Amino acid sequence: MPPRLEKIPQIETRRLLLREANSGDAGALYDIYSREAVVRYWDHPVWRQMSQADDLIKSVLDGFVAYEVFAWCITLRESGEVIGTCDLFDYSAEHRTAEIGYAFHPDRWEQGYAVELLPPLLAFGFDSLGLNRIHAEADPRNIASLKVLLNHGFRQEGLIRENWIYRDEKPSDTAVLGLLRREWNTGGASHESG
Repeated sequence: MPPRLEKIPQIETRRLLLREANSGDAGALYDIYSREAVVRYWDHPVWRQMSQADDLIKSVLDGFVAYEVFAWCITLRESGEVIGTCDLFDYSAEHRTAEIGYAFHPDRWEQGYAVELLPPLLAFGFDSLGLNRIHAEADPRNIASLKVLLNHGFRQEGLIRENWIYRDEKPSDTAVLGLLRREWNTGGASHESG
C-alpha cells in the first residue's frame, strides 16, 4: 500500500486545478448545490441554506482526517473560479476500493470538463491510493455522466431496480459501474488529461 497522505494534493489539468475545499468556498458550493438541475439525479434534495455548504466543507475535511474521503473543489486554473466538486469516497484500504463522484455548475456543462477531470482523478485513485477498483453509481437517466464513465473504461455491472425515491417522485433505478486497475492499466481507460 502507498504511504498515508498528509494532505489532499492539488491536481492540475490543462484547464483545471483541483484543490482542497476551504471556508471561502461556501458561497460557490451553495450556488452549485442549490440548483435543481445539479441534484436532479442525486439522493439528496436541493440545498436551501448556506449552512449546508459549511456542513459539506466540514464533512469532507473530517472525511480526509478519517482517511475515508478524498475531495476537491474543481476550479478553473486561470481564474480560480469554483465550478464543481469531485471526490473518491467510501475508501477502503483493506479492500482497495473507493467510489467516485463529481458535480459541475450547470453553466459549465458540455464543455469537456468531466472528460478532462477523470484521467487524473483515476490516476490518483489507482496510483496514489493503490486502489484495485473504483466504482460509480448513476441514475440511468443521467446519460451524460454515464457516457463519460463508459468512455473512460468503466463497465456497467448491474442495475439496482427502484433503489431511490427522490422527493416523492416515482422510484428510480441505480446503474452500478466499475473500473479495475488491470483494465485501466491496459488501456481500458485513457490516461490523457484534456
